[in-house]
Amino acid sequence: FRGSERVHFTYLLLRKFVGDTAVVSIVRNGTRMNNLKIELEKTKTLIPRYLVPENTRPSYYIHSGFVFTTLTHPYLQTIYGSNWENNPHTPFDFVNVWYDDVPEFVGQQVVVLSHALTSELTSDLEFNNELLRSVNEVKVKNLTHLYQMVETAMAKQSPKFLTFQLGSRNVTIVTDLEKARKEENMILKDNSIPAKASDDLLAVAVYNNNQNRHYYAS
Repeated sequence: FRGSERVHFTYLLLRKFVGDTAVVSIVRNGTRMNNLKIELEKTKTLIPRYLVPENTRPSYYIHSGFVFTTLTHPYLQTIYGSNWENNPHTPFDFVNVWYDDVPEFVGQQVVVLSHALTSELTSDLEFNNELLRSVNEVKVKNLTHLYQMVETAMAKQSPKFLTFQLGSRNVTIVTDLEKARKEENMILKDNSIPAKASDDLLAVAVYNNNQNRHYYAS
């Protein structure tokens, strides 16, 4: 068509749209498989570009003065600007999630420790924008999972302490459940926050130690 000019591979990609079928050949374990048909889907990412449903309020959960929420584009843009991926102040953990991680299951979310509220429990602690990895060595699946784990432990008052593993630097926070329960209302009042969690989480059933069943923690 145009002599020896080459067409860049991205040209083939740009000709396709979500829902189209692509015919490809792949090599797996040394065996070539030809003419495989693949339906194209949207790129799946652990950091949503939008809040769903649109214009909804972000979900949050407060425990022992620490505010947890989910990692989203609006969250990152609010703190680090529209070009947050290239902002040198953006934590490497966040950038690595964006470029390298993909969802392992439906409903998976990246939970972050947004900041610590002013309280006696957090007076000597300064944590902002840290990835939450696990609670008592249980990997956190999403914000609802975190809420259920912590609220169940609070209802049972067992174990007496919770260990939160943060980021990739092996940083841990240990909270005393008895102190957290006693200070909860005061922390919310002092910071003018009406509830310890967003409405979507307050509607989630958690364990009730008194009645040996689940209840709504609102």
